[in-house]
Amino acid sequence: MLQFRRRSKTRHEDRRAWKKPRSQPGCERLEERALLATVGYDYALSGFRWANPTHLTYSVASDGVFWGHGTNNLNATLNAKLGMGVWQREFALALATWQSVANINIAQVSDSWNSLGTPGASQGDARFGDIRIGGYGYPTSDASTLAESFFPPPQGQTEAGDLQVNTRMDFTNNSSSGYDFFTVMLHETGHSLGLQHSKNPDTALYPSYRGPRSGLFPGDIAGIQAIYGPRKLDAYQSQGVGSSWTSTIDVTPRLNGAGQASINDVSLTRIGDTEYFSVVAPNNASGSLTITAAAANTSMLSPKVSLFDSNGNLLSVDANPNAWSNNITVSTSRVVPGQRYLIAVSGATSDAFSVGAYQLQVGFAGGASYTPTPTPTPTPTPTPTPPYQQPWGNPLTPAPVQVPADRSEPNNQLIQATQLGVVTGTTVVGNLSFHTSMDLDYFAFRTNRVGIYQVTAPGAKIRVFDQFGRLVASGAGQVNIQVMRARTTLTVETSSADGATNPNYSLAVAAPSIRARGQFARRFQQRQHRFAARW
Repeated sequence: MLQFRRRSKTRHEDRRAWKKPRSQPGCERLEERALLATVGYDYALSGFRWANPTHLTYSVASDGVFWGHGTNNLNATLNAKLGMGVWQREFALALATWQSVANINIAQVSDSWNSLGTPGASQGDARFGDIRIGGYGYPTSDASTLAESFFPPPQGQTEAGDLQVNTRMDFTNNSSSGYDFFTVMLHETGHSLGLQHSKNPDTALYPSYRGPRSGLFPGDIAGIQAIYGPRKLDAYQSQGVGSSWTSTIDVTPRLNGAGQASINDVSLTRIGDTEYFSVVAPNNASGSLTITAAAANTSMLSPKVSLFDSNGNLLSVDANPNAWSNNITVSTSRVVPGQRYLIAVSGATSDAFSVGAYQLQVGFAGGASYTPTPTPTPTPTPTPTPPYQQPWGNPLTPAPVQVPADRSEPNNQLIQATQLGVVTGTTVVGNLSFHTSMDLDYFAFRTNRVGIYQVTAPGAKIRVFDQFGRLVASGAGQVNIQVMRARTTLTVETSSADGATNPNYSLAVAAPSIRARGQFARRFQQRQHRFAARW
């Protein structure tokens, strides 16, 4: 947990007189040494990483969806506290800060009305980003947790990398009072990318909140690069091309018959970087030239594009420093056939938003030789094959089966959980049902001893919470919970794994055997990290 401690007053050392040494000290030249980040102190790795780190996405969940253990109200709460657009930029800047030093690219995408942990792909789900952020007001009994996050896959399913914010906390924007939202998000997104807590209090991943920070410590950088490697030069930069006006990337050979070209996989590698291109207008060009630097769906880059003629005169420039993961387009109508045009792509800001991958798109209107398109030979339209018809006519659509509520209802809220008592062996509850696609069933039990408890519910999605309402395990069909203390209260939430009704399922909770007592199995994969604010 992240703890925040008051610093004790500095002690004043006694002044003592120094005696003059009997002999003059000599000087000895020492060998040069580089200060390296120490694994285990400056950074720690979780052992999990994204399979496709150069194509990551993120999104902000809509208010009103079920999030963790409450209803998401992140947008309304932070809009009121920090201002609409302010906190969204701080969260994006946290992701961009990690992107600026590692070989990863993250892009913003839209979200949908889906709850946290909706079954689906861990990465690349079209309904929302790989990393999602939402939150709600935690119970007053858990007043020390600022936010939580999940490790990358294979943690759970779609909740891998997701963040959960305690909206009861006093979040501010780089203020000495309250909790700086950027600092909290920098910590949590580090977990979302695969970093563990570090022991160095100067790092962003230190488990105690120590006031606002503006960026990463060398240990943080070493940690994220240990997972994904340092940010790489693109294929042109690695060959010394595109780094200056004297070595521009020539787009001319890429122009197609329509006078258009696209260069993919180009990148601004570091803050302050600029990449240079050039293109020669076709001989019969008579229209306009349009240049686009496209970072949308590619990275967190906020691009700036400048267009010059061959004499270095600025024809057009545009940027939007208030946006990120966006596209910027410039154009000119003063196209001269055969003239070379120069293009400079840089960042619109001087912070981490000036780093990231993008695509360069070039287009001349009316700038290509006309080549008549041959008339295609008509192809006969195939006769569609009629659908199969049953001998007795069109099949009937069966009436939907109404699934009745089981005997444990109503137990679709945490406070209404069905009590299973102390589990000493194996407790089985049968004849349960999900009478609607959104039905949730809750069961509470107490542990009898330490060890690995197993919860099984075939065909169901399972989530387990501790006595403070914090998620400790989740999965489909079966989960294991490592219990470190006897007489612990746990609550099991079950729901339909595929969003369909289920007229009959069973729940089994198995305690560890006596022989296994005291043994420590491998920790469950579905693990959260909590960013706490304790004095």
